[in-house]
Amino acid sequence: MEEGTVFDLGGKTLEVVELPGHTGGSIGLLYREEKVLYVGDAMNSALLLFFPEATSLKVYTQTLEKARNLDFVEMVQSHPPKIFGKEVLERYLKLAKSVDWETARPYIHEGKELPNVRYVCTEGMTLADMQNPDFDCIVVAKDKL
Repeated sequence: MEEGTVFDLGGKTLEVVELPGHTGGSIGLLYREEKVLYVGDAMNSALLLFFPEATSLKVYTQTLEKARNLDFVEMVQSHPPKIFGKEVLERYLKLAKSVDWETARPYIHEGKELPNVRYVCTEGMTLADMQNPDFDCIVVAKDKL
């Protein structure tokens, strides 16, 4: 699917918006009539940028900045599966711009520390705070910085 492709659902339309970051092919669907952006895993409060298909932190930051300029009011994500106001993008941008490899914490997945993967959370929080509504986190590989 290419950016700008529009699906007409009988008077309701969904427009494809490219949102690379979590993966290079991540997209959103903009429901212009209701000003809702469906983003799936493209942007969320626990973003993973360490899998091989992930893009760089720079690309993800550019995606967040691009999304700020889209005409929507609400955003539906897959993690957590709920509706957020557009203002959550400011939190995500602030966190993305604060990532510092030296102060980031080692990331443990399934009981093992992943080499060259670290995470940064909202100030004062750790992964144990995932259920907190103010929690945001980016897990990033060193080669994605």
